[in-house]
Amino acid sequence: MMTSNPVVDINVSPLDEIRRRRRAWLRIGVPIGGVALMIGTILLIALHSYRANRDGALALSNDLLATLEQRIATEISGYLAPASRAVRILRDTLRNGAFGDRLPLTETVSDSLLREIPQIADLYAADEDGNFVLVRRGEAGGTDVKVIENLPGSRHVTWVHRNSAGEEIGREDDPTDTYDPRTRPWYVGARGSDDLFWSEVYIFFTQRAPGITVSARHRDAQGRLRLFGLKPSPARCAAISSRAVASSSMTRTVPRAS
Repeated sequence: MMTSNPVVDINVSPLDEIRRRRRAWLRIGVPIGGVALMIGTILLIALHSYRANRDGALALSNDLLATLEQRIATEISGYLAPASRAVRILRDTLRNGAFGDRLPLTETVSDSLLREIPQIADLYAADEDGNFVLVRRGEAGGTDVKVIENLPGSRHVTWVHRNSAGEEIGREDDPTDTYDPRTRPWYVGARGSDDLFWSEVYIFFTQRAPGITVSARHRDAQGRLRLFGLKPSPARCAAISSRAVASSSMTRTVPRAS
């Protein structure tokens, strides 16, 4: 079998051929490289702009959330602080008793606190015998007063309704009422605490609605225990809670800038 050898043109210099091919690659490669460099530069600029805009948006969101959280914290503090002071006033004023011949004083102090502090809905006083008085806002600026006299062998529950001038406009007994303050969260919590006790949310006995309470105890020189508490206005609580929940939801949705 015969084999053929490649024909080599000896008139063409190998160096010239290399230069020709190099020039051809340069004519094609330089523009392609330039285009690739431009594309890369544009992508880097776009990425940098995206990160800068994202960081700016997150920083703005963080500032907004921090301002909102601070505002809610201030509002909650401003809402709860008067309730705490009211419980202390109630305790210090009625520390010698809130029932019997001191019941008018209990009503007077409670009515004054309800008028001066709009955050309050109900005020309570109870003792370890199960005696109890509740003063709450009534219609047209009046008050509704619930009194439980838990005497040995006798239990008497009375509702007294007063108008805005403090005049009695109605009274009825409720023999079906089974409320015992000694079993309620506001009483149980404060009984075991030397400080103010804020309850968690629970269902109230009379109104069958959820809410929170703040309460405090006092033990006299004879060792008798008396408990005092109040319920903040549930409507105002609900409004603040809704804003707090919305803020918490926003905080979870928008990531923090690192």
